Parts: sequence; C-alpha cells; structure tokens
Amino acid sequence: MREGGLRYFVNAFWTAGQRQAHSLHEVSYRACFKPQLPAFFIDRLTRPGERVYDPFSGRGTTALQAALMARAPAANDVNPLSAMLCAPRLNPPPLTAIQARLARIDLDAPPGAMADPAVPDLLAFYHPNTLRFRRSRPTPPHQGPALK
Repeated sequence: MREGGLRYFVNAFWTAGQRQAHSLHEVSYRACFKPQLPAFFIDRLTRPGERVYDPFSGRGTTALQAALMARAPAANDVNPLSAMLCAPRLNPPPLTAIQARLARIDLDAPPGAMADPAVPDLLAFYHPNTLRFRRSRPTPPHQGPALK
C-alpha cells in the first residue's frame, strides 16, 4: 500500500498460526520478539541469497529467521551473550555428534561427582547432573569452551 509517496506494510502478526515458529527460535532472552516480525520484512524486502543485517541482534531472532529463509545473515550486538546464543543455532551440531556425545555420559556416576564448586552460578541455569556430565569433557568444535 502506498500513501503520500510512502510504502506501508499492513498485516496481523500475532494470530495463533503466526506464533508457530521453528524450534531453533526457542531461547529465553529479554526484549525479544517473535520471528514472524522479521520474517514479514525479510520476505517482502529481500530475496534468497541476499544479506540481512541486524545491528542489535540480541538472541539472534532476525539472523536465524534470515538463515531459515535462505538469506545470508549478518548480526552484531555489544553483549557477548548474543553471539553465544545465536552461533550454535545458525550451525547446530549434526544428530550423529549429539548421539556420540550422549553415549559418552556415565549415567551410573555417583551423585557426588557433580559440578565443579568453582561454577556455582551455573546451578541457577543447569541441573547439577547436567554440569557433572559437562565438566572435563572434550569440547567439539561446534560448542563453546569447556567449564573449568
């Protein structure tokens, strides 16, 4: 729609069907929006293969949606957490790597062999058994640094 020489985009973003999104989008982060918002503009303003840039990427909703729509995402944010949340979702590990990693977890390890006391802040986000399994395991190239 055009009015007064300006192009307007009109649509409803929040119907039940529109709230459904790719499971890669499900990351808790403050000040986020549903992927349908960037999808609306990516679809109308770019073509597959074109660059989509988000200078305030936060959890990476726009970059991820651009990639899912066959665009070339570029993202930036002053918060280093942004890259940590976005990068693994843009390059998820293959299922075989996940299966191999899960096979190395010792489910019979005693409960006392849990997380390193040097990382108690992580207990707010992870179950102690999760930290126990993560500690001192080799880090595959697609993941972040190992806990110390």
